[in-house]
Amino acid sequence: MRKNNSRVVPGMKFNMLTVLEHVGYQGGMKVWKCKCECGNESIVRTSNLTAGHVKSCGCLTTVRIKTQMTKHNHAKRGQVSPTHKTWQAMKQRCFNKNSKSYKNYGGRRITICKRWLVFANFLMDMSERPEGMTIHRIDNDGHYEPGNCLWATRLQQSQDQRARWFQKRSIAA
Repeated sequence: MRKNNSRVVPGMKFNMLTVLEHVGYQGGMKVWKCKCECGNESIVRTSNLTAGHVKSCGCLTTVRIKTQMTKHNHAKRGQVSPTHKTWQAMKQRCFNKNSKSYKNYGGRRITICKRWLVFANFLMDMSERPEGMTIHRIDNDGHYEPGNCLWATRLQQSQDQRARWFQKRSIAA
């Protein structure tokens, strides 16, 4: 890393950028045309080069974001897995007041444990969503958290709801 007071000259290398030529001034600071290792060119201020604020033409940021979004292979662009869709829908029900299901979840103060706010943790605890299954809370008044959730068919969920409804009804009678 170079110090801010270093002299920048063509041919110098800063991270992935090689300085090609001085192209003018921006905000009183010299700006340089640089060539990135990926082949793209960009215009960068002296201070951003010397302080290490700019390391590439932007290709490093793109790679980092793609890596973060696909590290679990469930949220590739245009291809979100069923497990990731379930996780997203669960968050919408609990946190998005504009969701049509919010009143039955977030509106009832049903929430998601802190651990499951990170998809990788949810995936580790629940595993892949089996085909034809949905996430089910064992205690209907409990939160989305390990120990209270499992994968179940819609039929299993509806039978469980009916059993609770009859049970509550017979207690009230």
